[in-house]
Amino acid sequence: MTVATTTNRESFNGDGVTVAFPYTFKAFEDTDINVVVRSATGVETTLVRDTDFTATVLATTGGTVTLIGPMRRHLRQWVKRSRFIGHSLHTGD
Repeated sequence: MTVATTTNRESFNGDGVTVAFPYTFKAFEDTDINVVVRSATGVETTLVRDTDFTATVLATTGGTVTLIGPMRRHLRQWVKRSRFIGHSLHTGD
């Protein structure tokens, strides 16, 4: 039986100033983290790691996504984990 970790993303609103966005879900490597920005008209843009953002990963407690520059107002950002994380539980044979 597998019990999934249900939280796999968080969202943030742009304010034109902030560049660091903490997340609280589990991730094991910075490559587990994806960042998508959505405009007020619904157009989504996937940001490129090490070009548009960097990610710090603290395995069990989350980490921080840091944008290269501040996200403009009226934009919404999603920080997502791309890897499935679950726990196996054996109930006997």
